[in-house]
Amino acid sequence: MKSCVALIASALLLSACGGGGGGSSGGGSSGGGATGDQSWLSFTPNPVTVDAVQGQSTAFTVSAHASKTFSQNFNIAIVEATGLITTQVDLSGGGYDYTATLYVSPLLAAGTRTGTLVVKLCEDDPAVCNKPLSGSPWRIPLTVNVKPDTTPTTPTTPTTPTTPTTPTTPTEPPPPAPVSLQFDKTAYAYSFTQGEPLSFRFNATASRSIMGEAQIGVFEKSGLLSNGGGTLTWSSDKTYNIDLPLNGNLATGQYSSTLEVRVCQDDPSICSKPVSGSPWKIPLSLTVTPTVNLKALSALSGVPAWSTHQGNAGHTGAIAATVKPANFTRRFNLPTTDQYSSTIAIDGNTIYAVLGTRFGKWTLQAISEDTSKTVWSVDLGTLHRVNPPAAANGKVYVTSTGHQDSYLWIFDQRDGKLLAKQAMSSQWENYMAPTIYNGAVYTEYGYYGGMAKYDGSTGTPQWAVGLAQVDGWTPAVDDQYAYTYIGGSFNVLNSATGETAYTVADPRSGSNWVNTSVVLGNGMLYAANAGTLTALNLNTRAITWYLQGNGVTGQPALGAKALYVLHANGTVLEARDPVTGNAQWVASLTERYDNVIVTSNLAFVSNSTNTLAIDLATQKTVWTYPLGGTLAISNRGVLYIVAQQKIAAVNLQ
Repeated sequence: MKSCVALIASALLLSACGGGGGGSSGGGSSGGGATGDQSWLSFTPNPVTVDAVQGQSTAFTVSAHASKTFSQNFNIAIVEATGLITTQVDLSGGGYDYTATLYVSPLLAAGTRTGTLVVKLCEDDPAVCNKPLSGSPWRIPLTVNVKPDTTPTTPTTPTTPTTPTTPTTPTEPPPPAPVSLQFDKTAYAYSFTQGEPLSFRFNATASRSIMGEAQIGVFEKSGLLSNGGGTLTWSSDKTYNIDLPLNGNLATGQYSSTLEVRVCQDDPSICSKPVSGSPWKIPLSLTVTPTVNLKALSALSGVPAWSTHQGNAGHTGAIAATVKPANFTRRFNLPTTDQYSSTIAIDGNTIYAVLGTRFGKWTLQAISEDTSKTVWSVDLGTLHRVNPPAAANGKVYVTSTGHQDSYLWIFDQRDGKLLAKQAMSSQWENYMAPTIYNGAVYTEYGYYGGMAKYDGSTGTPQWAVGLAQVDGWTPAVDDQYAYTYIGGSFNVLNSATGETAYTVADPRSGSNWVNTSVVLGNGMLYAANAGTLTALNLNTRAITWYLQGNGVTGQPALGAKALYVLHANGTVLEARDPVTGNAQWVASLTERYDNVIVTSNLAFVSNSTNTLAIDLATQKTVWTYPLGGTLAISNRGVLYIVAQQKIAAVNLQ
């Protein structure tokens, strides 16, 4: 389970209104019927019986144990619709076990009351819960036995009656102390493409804790926010993160409005009891851009074609160009009912993509970067697997892998004509895109594992050697060597002959399985494997530093000044000195990310749902896009996000 929690039914309540309508409220709603398997989350006790005393707020606890985790963040709500409990909920724990402390309402009369605790786990606001986790909601029967307060009073000596005095007016409890909120920005400005709204986050820090005393509501009267509401999480009892979804139905154009943040002792949509200092008003401006912008493209000076996995033969995932987020616009989207392979290649003004499914029909497509139209398409037939493409020297290269259907295919970039089809050897394996260097093709190969080199024009084999039987990689290549990391070792082969020049065993290797290529540059070689990053100095042929046991995800990107690594299970982006491994800076991310590529001034990171741009100078997120996947940048300044059934193109200049 995630520790990112919003107790929507507790005293910390986030309401969000769009178009002047009513806000979402967390109390009272029990949610719909459960969907999916409920067995992975269990509660103790179940059912719950509480003995309470009239007039007292008796505390009781409910513990939850999960048997699995989820990669996505979600929010938790505990609600009871009949008023048996107060709005105060205290949550503790982490990992697989949590404990909620709840409180019986002191307003209950003596007697036995029954109700239901409804536990909702939702990716969105639990008050709406359009995205429940599997099994949500859970219902726990609740019985509250309220006994009269029989505490005896100390008898007193009778006194002579005195003359009645005028009753005094009861004194009012003192008002709560004033609260001030500090926000991470004095104004918020965002841009998104029409029909693809974003959720944006802002942070508030209170001058004192308001947990258990007041509720937070965020309101906007011009309709710029989605009517679905938002979510609130906290990192301490004074610091709050507020996520608000923008209205995806807005027409293209510029919009200005104001966010009103209220802290109230009652429902924030009414707020007849505001805490002193409330409300706060923050300017909000939006730019909604068109869905298609086929602006003219120009080449980025000195930037080569993105020819293979992570761009080049070193697989650095980097281009030497500066791009400005203010210029970013969506160029086009290419949806498909089929599935795109994991990466694309871009050469000239054309995108090359493979579509298909295992043991199904496979197609190689050439798509114009200028018009988004298909230039040509080649039916490759029914095959076990066709791997991602590479493109260079006027040709497109793909490998198919199975048993009898293992080939290197070479096509003409102009018209898709098949130029060569060379038989290979493989065993139901999954390859990355081939690596192209000096007109030759280097690829994983072999029925029992290995590497091969082919002539890039004719497909004629140059050499093939056996290595450990591990798939899911592609070699890095330079003038002398072809490099890979498999079987717990760096393997360095002579690129002319295929002979092993040397190997360097990694004594800390966590696994023999890999799904990334090595990264080559500036006399260093890097391998990400099983959560560990290992750095090999090619001059000394010695491993010089590690990142181990702390969740390296994906493959690092090597820029001019730093190696950029997704670390801590993908929840931070780190810039590290390429030679020493010393940290230069760390940027926190709001969720887990798996892919990173860099320009001279920005890092683009992505997961399955989102793509972010992070400024390398400030470590701040400066752009977001509501689609995730693998990433590529053409030498004409277009960012590509490749999801299973969509390719999104974003103008960067």
